[in-house]
Parts: sequence; C-alpha cells; structure tokens
Amino acid sequence: MEFWIKTESEAIQLPVPPSDFEKATGLNNTTTNIVGFGEINILGKKKLGTIPIKTFWPNQQYDFCDCTVTLKPYEFVEKIEELMESAKAFRLIITDTSINMLCGIETFNYGENDGTGDIYFTLEIKEYKNITVKETTSNSTTKNTDLKARDSKTTPSTYKVVKGDSLYLISKKVYGTGNKAKELQTKNGIKNPNSLKIGQVLKT
Repeated sequence: MEFWIKTESEAIQLPVPPSDFEKATGLNNTTTNIVGFGEINILGKKKLGTIPIKTFWPNQQYDFCDCTVTLKPYEFVEKIEELMESAKAFRLIITDTSINMLCGIETFNYGENDGTGDIYFTLEIKEYKNITVKETTSNSTTKNTDLKARDSKTTPSTYKVVKGDSLYLISKKVYGTGNKAKELQTKNGIKNPNSLKIGQVLKT
C-alpha cells in the first residue's frame, strides 16, 4: 500500500507509510423534536471525509522504506508548508484502496524525538469539493435597457384627437401615463375636458 500526495506540479510518495489509517465520514443530519410525535432525525447530505496520517519522514535510507528518499526531512516539511500557504487542493492517493480524493490540509504537526533526525508528523487531511458558480444574466439589465429606450423616445409636439379619445387616454398615449391629463387641458386652454372634437389638434 503506497501513500501519495499529488499536486499540479509534483508527486510525493511517503517513504514510510502509516501502519494503519482510518477515513471518517458521515451525514449532516438534524435531530428535532415534534410536539405530540417525539424526536425525529432528518437525513442530510454527506459530510466531507477526513483522514489523519501519522508517520515519519526518514533522515536516511532505511531498508523498510517503500521508495528512495529524495527529500531531507525539513525539505519535506517545507513542501507541506508551501502547499498549505498556497491554499490549493491536492490529491491523496492510497494504492490498493478506493481512496483517490481531492483534499486539503487541516493541520500539520511535526517534530523530532529520537536524535536520528527523522521527522515525526501528523497530517490531518480533509476532503475538498470544487464549487462551480454559474453566471446568470440579470433581468434588470434588460429592464434598464428598455427604460432607456423608452426615455429616449421624443414626445410629439402635437396630437390629433381620434374617436374615443379623452385627455386621460391622450396623456397615456403621448407620455406613457395618464397623470398629465390636467397638464394637457391647461396647455390647450380646454375649459370642458369632455368637449374634445375628432380631428382637433392638441399641443403636447
């Protein structure tokens, strides 16, 4: 069983794989209490998996190493810290298992304890999911364009009265609102708004 950390630019195999590992996962369930019914469990989506890796990086080529040690212990530490600072996800691959997951580092603890120069470390690794955000065109853009187009229309200087017209309807046709009916009446010196004649030309 081999343990690999693969980034966009390189792949690092752990020379001394952990003697064991355990992947923890679960569901984001919610427990609630309904009056008259009791406690219920609402099943949620799957939680992100976590895997703690506990082993050491050798300062020399031991017989039990799974691969050739190409990095010094503190060079390995530097690689991990650079990966953490980059805030980029990487792949954890454990051969002979189904684990090949995109993930990130939650914590990294390391140190020496036996005078050999070997670095003992614990990597807390957590699954990572890419989020794709779709761009949508806001309707407000279209609405704003329509308003601008409407505003850009020039108001005619005159209007000829047709059958069925009233000052309110004429105001709505000319200005887009009936609120200017009184203004039309004043501008044209109309004493009785109900006395409009077909063919009469009004100033707008």
